[in-house]
Amino acid sequence: MWNSPIILAGLLFTLAISLPAQESAVQEKLWEESNRQNPGLAMQDIKAFYQEYAPELLKELAENARQWPDQTAGFLQQLVDGYRELQKIRKENPTLYQWQLRRLGDEVKIRRIGNEIKQLDEFLRDKSAAEEPARVLELHQKKQELKKLLEEAFLASQQHQQIEINRLEAEMNMLKQLLEERNASRELILKEQYRKLTHSEW
Repeated sequence: MWNSPIILAGLLFTLAISLPAQESAVQEKLWEESNRQNPGLAMQDIKAFYQEYAPELLKELAENARQWPDQTAGFLQQLVDGYRELQKIRKENPTLYQWQLRRLGDEVKIRRIGNEIKQLDEFLRDKSAAEEPARVLELHQKKQELKKLLEEAFLASQQHQQIEINRLEAEMNMLKQLLEERNASRELILKEQYRKLTHSEW
């Protein structure tokens, strides 16, 4: 953030295309097992969160459960851990929480477009531009869109880091001021400590 920024980047594998209308028996079993392994977390809340902010990840979960049912539990646990971390941030720093939500959406979109570019590249590998002009144009447009999104994500990250640096610098300046004030009051502080210990004057 998700410094975790964190935490969420590892969740984004190849995104699936559609989410089944109903969960499969494999998915239901995965959610039930996750519920046992993560007491105190409501699985329905986690589903609702990702459905609102990153539905592609639930689509990917469904596709993984269909293709690789024995390897999907780890992916689901990453979703759960990401949700837990974000809820912790939400309580401690609402502003950072909103930034992380935007970052999550951007990362999902970036990965989705990157995957679409790979699929188009594969489709066009043995074809000429004359054979598939529409697909070639689509590929070019998606590459330009991805570059723009990457630039925007980088700038947003830099701006966020600068805000954090400014906050830390302000805290350091305040601590320096307190230290200077304490040094200026050194004699009074020592006399007071001595008096409390001995019940007599310095």
